[in-house]
Amino acid sequence: MRGPNMAMDDYDKKLRLEERLRKKLSQSGFKYLRKQPAETTARQRIDLLKDRYLTEEYGKLVSAEGIMRSFVSTFNDYSLISDRARAVFTRDVKRDSYGKPDLRKVQRSMLRLMKSEGIGSWDYVSHEVVWCVSFAQLEIAELAPTDPSSFAKGQAYEIACLEALKALSTDVNLTVPGADFGADIVFSLQELRCVAQCKNLNKPAGVRAVQEISAARDHYGATIAVVFSRHGFSTPAEELAISNRVALVDGLDISSLVRQVPALRAAA
Repeated sequence: MRGPNMAMDDYDKKLRLEERLRKKLSQSGFKYLRKQPAETTARQRIDLLKDRYLTEEYGKLVSAEGIMRSFVSTFNDYSLISDRARAVFTRDVKRDSYGKPDLRKVQRSMLRLMKSEGIGSWDYVSHEVVWCVSFAQLEIAELAPTDPSSFAKGQAYEIACLEALKALSTDVNLTVPGADFGADIVFSLQELRCVAQCKNLNKPAGVRAVQEISAARDHYGATIAVVFSRHGFSTPAEELAISNRVALVDGLDISSLVRQVPALRAAA
């Protein structure tokens, strides 16, 4: 007769097996599915995973096919948000004193992104969220040596602007990529709600940046709209900024923003 301790041991073993399978899928399974033709159906992808991963270790795991079905669904959904998911990871990943990534903030941001895109309705960090974080991490690692330009530089500049603004305010937050409505950063300054867009282009930022942050100011109910640009602004952008009450900041010159706030406050 099986006692309660033996039943508990079996349950714990099942949970450990499930977790190992999920981890294996999130690494090699993601890369394996990407090699398959784009027209491969969900059912075919599940069968491919079963053939590859249902070894003797997992063969008796009743939940294995359900896990694979959920993995394939997440893989398909991720393809719709991959750019924004990588941006979430790059923005929010932190590292501990040993250099190991701390993914807790990334997972929470990924959950918000997925919900905003209608992918899942969880109120907690599910296995699907963890998988998407893992997918983004793998893609960033692959892109880093080959494409360190626009994506990585853009994210790095946003983080630099964020850190510079923290010298002025304790209420500074990045928006969720893909659902930012034209603003990269929302912050408070001198008791005013502010929105900012960050442009790290290889040329001066143009009128589009001014137009987008003006719309974002209305959407967020902000008083101050700011555009940061690593390489300055075009003359039309400067002219439009005056009529649209938008602060323009070269590089990370936060003192310039502080000087512009009184006039913008008076004109609001």
